[in-house]
Amino acid sequence: MSASIATVGFSELEDSFQAGFEAAKQASSAVGNHSGWKLAILFSTSRHDPMHLQEGVQSVIGRDCELIGGYGVGVITNDKLAYDGFQVGILLLSPSAKAVFDIFSEGGLANNEVSVGEKLAESISNHTFDTEEPSLLLLYDAVNRLSGRFKMNMATYVLEGIKQGIHNWPPNLVGAGLVGDMQCRETFQWCGGRLHQQAAIVLALSGSLRIDSAVMHGCRPASKYHQVTKSDGNVVLEIDGIPALDKISELLGPDSGKTWRDYSFFITLGVNRGEKFGAFKESDYANRLCMGVDPDRKGLVMFEPDLVPGSDIQLMRREVNYTYIEGKVEELLNSIQGRKPVFAIYIDCAGRAATYSGFDNEDAVGVQRALGDIPLLGLYAGVEIGAVAGEPMALDWTGVLAIVSEGDPAAAPHTNGSTPSISAAATADSELSADELDACIHDSEERIQALQSESDYYAGLSDELACKNLKMDSHLSALNHRLRTKEQGFALLAKLHDCFEQALSFEQLCRTTIQQINTALNMDKTMVLLEKGGAFCPAYWSGYAEADVFSLEHIHLSKEADWMQRGFLLGNRSSRNLLEVQQIRNMTRLPYFVCVTIREAGSIIGLMLCGRMKEVMPFYPPLDEEDASTLITTAAFLSATNQLNRQRQQLEQLSSLSAHADVHQLAGNPALNADGNAQQSVHEVEIDLLQDMDISEIRECIREARSEVETLKRSSEYYGSLADELAGQNVKKDSTLSMVNNELRIKKQGFAILSELQSRLQSQQTIDELCPMTIKTINETLKMDKSMVLFDHDGIFRPAFWSGFTEMEAYDIEDVEMPHEENWIEGGFLLANRRTSKDEAVIRARNFIPIPFFVAVPIRQEGKTIGLLVSGRLKEVKPFNPPLDKEDAYTFMAISGFLSAINQLNQQRANLEELNRTLELKVKERTADLSDALGELEVKNTFIRKTFGRYMSDEVVENILETPDGLNMGGQSLPVTIVFSDLRGFSAISESLSPEAVVDMLNIYLEEMTRIVFKYSGSINEFMGDGILIVFGAPTVRPDDVDHAIACAMEMQLAMDGVNARIKARGYPELDMGIGINTGHVIAGNVGSAMRSKYAVVGSNVNMAARVESFTVGGQVLATQSTLDAATSDVKVAAEFSTNFKGIKEPVVMHEITGIGGDYKLYLPETKIVYQCLHAPLPLSFEKVEGKTSSGEMHAGEIVSLSEKFGVLVSPIALELRSNLKISLSSNQVPDGAYVYAKVIKCHEDGTHEINFTYMTREVRKFLAHEKSIPPDSGE
Repeated sequence: MSASIATVGFSELEDSFQAGFEAAKQASSAVGNHSGWKLAILFSTSRHDPMHLQEGVQSVIGRDCELIGGYGVGVITNDKLAYDGFQVGILLLSPSAKAVFDIFSEGGLANNEVSVGEKLAESISNHTFDTEEPSLLLLYDAVNRLSGRFKMNMATYVLEGIKQGIHNWPPNLVGAGLVGDMQCRETFQWCGGRLHQQAAIVLALSGSLRIDSAVMHGCRPASKYHQVTKSDGNVVLEIDGIPALDKISELLGPDSGKTWRDYSFFITLGVNRGEKFGAFKESDYANRLCMGVDPDRKGLVMFEPDLVPGSDIQLMRREVNYTYIEGKVEELLNSIQGRKPVFAIYIDCAGRAATYSGFDNEDAVGVQRALGDIPLLGLYAGVEIGAVAGEPMALDWTGVLAIVSEGDPAAAPHTNGSTPSISAAATADSELSADELDACIHDSEERIQALQSESDYYAGLSDELACKNLKMDSHLSALNHRLRTKEQGFALLAKLHDCFEQALSFEQLCRTTIQQINTALNMDKTMVLLEKGGAFCPAYWSGYAEADVFSLEHIHLSKEADWMQRGFLLGNRSSRNLLEVQQIRNMTRLPYFVCVTIREAGSIIGLMLCGRMKEVMPFYPPLDEEDASTLITTAAFLSATNQLNRQRQQLEQLSSLSAHADVHQLAGNPALNADGNAQQSVHEVEIDLLQDMDISEIRECIREARSEVETLKRSSEYYGSLADELAGQNVKKDSTLSMVNNELRIKKQGFAILSELQSRLQSQQTIDELCPMTIKTINETLKMDKSMVLFDHDGIFRPAFWSGFTEMEAYDIEDVEMPHEENWIEGGFLLANRRTSKDEAVIRARNFIPIPFFVAVPIRQEGKTIGLLVSGRLKEVKPFNPPLDKEDAYTFMAISGFLSAINQLNQQRANLEELNRTLELKVKERTADLSDALGELEVKNTFIRKTFGRYMSDEVVENILETPDGLNMGGQSLPVTIVFSDLRGFSAISESLSPEAVVDMLNIYLEEMTRIVFKYSGSINEFMGDGILIVFGAPTVRPDDVDHAIACAMEMQLAMDGVNARIKARGYPELDMGIGINTGHVIAGNVGSAMRSKYAVVGSNVNMAARVESFTVGGQVLATQSTLDAATSDVKVAAEFSTNFKGIKEPVVMHEITGIGGDYKLYLPETKIVYQCLHAPLPLSFEKVEGKTSSGEMHAGEIVSLSEKFGVLVSPIALELRSNLKISLSSNQVPDGAYVYAKVIKCHEDGTHEINFTYMTREVRKFLAHEKSIPPDSGE
C-alpha cells in the first residue's frame, strides 16, 4: 500500500474554521501538501458551525475537490478516538489513486424515506459504471427536527426504497445514520460544495476500488426465541401475546417494571436472519436496540420499524474485547488478499462508546490496533448499515468496518452456505398391525411431549439466567457511570485545590470553577449567583448559548428559601413536584439540577447551580446527594480560596504598615526617612492608619490576620484530606467493582454454553459426542481448570470423559470408582469450596474427585441419575478465581439438564425412525385443517390490527371481516362522501404555545371528534395535524352514508363548545373549525408495500373536499351540489355561492349547511352579526395569503366597524370572496409582530368588505375589544 493514496487528519480546536484548516492541513502535509485531491470525506461533531468548517477545509484542499460527510457523536482515526467535544476528522484521496467514484444525493427524507431510497436507486441504476456492481457508502440524516419535535428517519424505509428501485439486489452497501450528538440534535451534511439537511448521500466506488465489510457487534443470544405478536411502526407492542413491557418485566423480574427507564438503551433484541437453530454466526444477527418505552401502550420503542408480527427475537448479551475485534479485522483483511487496502471507514454505534456503554474498553481501539497503518476514518453514528445474511440492513449496537481496496475489478464469487436437510426415515415395518402402529404413535407422542416439556424447562431456565445476567450488566454499567462521575469529581477538587497557591480574584475563581464543573462533571450548564437588590442573581455562567444569555437577567432567587438552611437542593425526577424545585426550574429552564449555597463566615453570600437537560439511565444518571456533596465541597473550596486570597492581601498591607511603623518609632517622625529628608514614604491611607494606631495595636492586627490565615490553611488542609478520603473510598469501590466485574464476566460465560447447547437441541448428536465438547467449552469459557463426566455402571460412577488433566493424571482417573451419594444427589448439587471443606459429603467426594474446589451435579434421565458432571479449579483466590457458589451450581444444573434432554431426544429420534413416514402423514392429516384455519385467522387479524383497528368503529371492522376481498391489496372505485375538517388559524396558535401544550390541546379536540365519527359509522382515513379526513361509504357501503356524513359534521360543530370549555379551563385559546363535504367516486383500497401498507382513498373528489373546506370560516359547514343531491333527509341550507377552482373549467357551487332533519334533527345556532361603528377608522396594512404563503405585497386599509369575530374593511383594491388576509394594525398600542388572520365573507359595491377573524394574538384581541367598547363620539 502506498502511503500517498489516502491520508487522514484530525483536530479538536474549538474554532470551526481553524479546526477544518488544521485537520485538512495535517492530512495534506502527510504527503507533501500537493494539490488536486480527488475526494475528501469529512466527519465532525455538531459543536462546529458547518459552513465555517467547510471553508477551513477548502482553504487547504481547494473547491474543486469533491467533499462529502456529515455530523456524528465522535470521530475515530488511526491514533485518535474522541466524542462529545469539538472533534473533526478528514480523509483525503490523492490523485495517484486509480479511483473511479460517483456521488448521488436526494433530499426530502422528512417527507418520505421510501421515496428518497427509490430516487437514489433509480439514479444509480441508470448510471453507467466501470464495474458491473459498484460499492456504495450511504450517509443519511437520521434525525428529523424540522417540526420542532424529535423524529427518527428510518433507515429500513430508505433501504426498502432502494430495494424497490435498484436493478441488482442486494447491492454491496454500507452506511451510517448521522446524528448531532447523544441528544439527537439536528445534523448537516456536505455534498457538492453545499450544506444539506434531511438528505441521503451515496458515494459509489467503481473501477479498481471495492468495499469489503464486516459486522462486529460482539453480541450473542442469551435467551430462547420469543415472537413479536403486535407492533406499530418502530414500537413493539406485544411479545408472545402479552404487552411487551409486561414480557420484559416477566423475563427480568417483578421489580423491573418500577425501573424500566434503566433498561432503555440496555435491552438489545437479536433477529437471526440465518438458520434458526444452526450454529451461531455473528453475520446472521441483526441487533435491535430499545431506545425507550411507550408507557401508555406498554411498548418498547426501537430505532427501526422492522420487528413486525411474526418476527422471532432473542435477548442478546453484550461483550466487547480487543482480542475478538482484532480477530474479526484480521479475518476481513485475509479475505481481500491479492488486493491493496487503500483506506478504512469504521461506523460505530455511539452507545457503544465506553462513557455511555459502561464497558471498560473502547471497541474502536481494537480496530485501530488491527488496521495498523491503513488510513482509518471512523464515526460514532446513530444507526449503522451493514450486510446481514448477505443483505444490507439497518443495525443498532453494532460496529461496521468497511475496507476500501484497490485491485482487479472482477469481484470474488459470492457464495451462500446451505444446511443439509435431514433425510426422510425408512419405511415403517409393514408387519405392524394398525392398532399396534396407533399405540406406538401415541406412546411416541407422549414421550416427545414429555421431552419437549423438559426442553422448555431448561430453555426457560436459560432465559432466567440470561435475564439475571442482563440485570447485572445494567447494575454494573450504572456503577461504572457513578464511579466515573465520582472520579471526575475528585479530579475537579484537585484542580481547585491548586488554586490555593494562586492569587486569583473572586471573578477568576468563579469562572475557572464553573468551566471545570461543566467539563469534569459532564454538566450542561453552570452558574454562580450573587446578591443583587435583595435576591440572588446570575453573575457568572457557562454552557449557555448567546441567545439564552438575555433570559438570565430575569432570574431572581429568594434569599429566604427554606432549603438554604440544609445547604443544597436537588432537582431530579423524584423531587420534580416540590414547589421550590418547580420555581427554580421555571426560572432557569434547567430541568435537572443541583443548587448549593456559598457561605462565608457563617453567612450565605451566593449560590452555585449546575445541571443537565436530560436524566436518562445509563448515560445521564439522576443527580443525587453524592453529587450535591461534591458541589458543596467545591463551593467551600471556592469560598475558602477567596477568603485566603483576601486575607493574604490584608496581611501584606499590615506587614507594610508594620515596617513603616518601625521606621516611625526609630526616627521619631512618621514623615522622615533615615536621612531626615521630608518624603512621603507610604500611601496617605497608610499614614492615616499609622497616626491612629500605635505599634502594639498594629502587631495585634497582624497576629489576628495570621491567625485567620492559619485557620483558612487548616480549612484547606481539611478539604484536601476530605478529597483524599473520598479518593480512598473510590479506590476501594474500584477494587470491589473490579472483583464484581470479574465475577460477572465469569458467570456471563455460562450463558454462552447454555446458548450453544440450546442450539443443539435440534441436532442429532449423541451424548458421547456432546460431552467432550461441553467439558472442553466449560474449561475455556468458565475459566475452570479441570472437568469430567462420570456415568453409572451398576451403582458405581466411573469417569467417561475428562478435560484439563495431564497424561499422568488421566491414568489415575481411569481407575476412579465413586459410589452413589443419594443425600447430596437428591439435593441437586455438591459444592466444594473453603466454606464447605469440612462437610462430610465434600470430604468423601474429594477421595474420588482429584480437584480441590469443584461443583458436582447429577445428570438425570427419566427420573434416574445416570451420571455426574464435575468441574472445578485448583485455586480459590479473589478476584481472579472467586469462590464457586450456588449460582455456579445452578448454571451447571442447567448444563446437565440440556445434556440429558438432548440425549433423550436423540434416543427418541432413533426409536421413531421406523415410524417417521407414517407419523408424518398422521400429523399432516391432523394439522392440515387447523393450520389453514389459523393461517386465515392470522392474516385477517394482522390486516385488521394494522389497517382498521385504530381508525374505525367495531361495526365497520366486523363488516370487513365478512368480506374476503377486503383483505386484498389494490383498490376499487366506490361512491363515497368525504368529510374534511380543519382548525382555523391553528398554525399561528401553535407558534405561541409550547409543544406539550399543542399536543394536549389537539388530543382533547381529536378525542371528541373521533367519538362522533365512530358514532355515525365513519372511517378516519388520516389525521393530518389539526385536520381530519373522514370517509363514509368505504370500505363498507350504506344507503344512508351521505345523511350520516352531514349529521356527523353538524354534531362535530355542535361539540366545539364543549371542546373549547375544556381547553379554556387549561388556559389555552379557543378553537374554530371549518368543515367541507363532497360526494363522488374515489379509488379505495390497500396501498403501500408488504412491509408498510394502509387503507386509503385517493382521487379528485378527495381533493375537492379539501378545497371546499379551505373556503370555510370557523363554525361553518360547506358542501358541494353532489352532496345535497345525494342526501335523503331534509337539509337546511343558509346560503350558496359559486367559485372557480384551478384546474376545473366549470364554477363549483357550494352550499352553507346549518342543519339536517329526519331522524337526526341537528341544527347549528343562527349567527347574527351586530357591528359597532368605531369612533375613528382603525388604520392597518394587509397582504393576501395563498395556502400557507403570504404574497408580500402590502396594501393600506382601515377597519370602520367591529363585532366579536367580524369586521368591516375598507380596501383600496377589490378583494375576492373567501380570500385570506394577514393584517397588521398601525397603532402604537399594539406591539410589533402582532397580527390578525381573516377571511373575506362578503363584498360590497362601495368598496367595503366584511371579514371574519380566523386568528388574532391576545394583544390584538385586547386592543380591538377596547376599541369596540369606546362610543363613537366619546372624544377619546
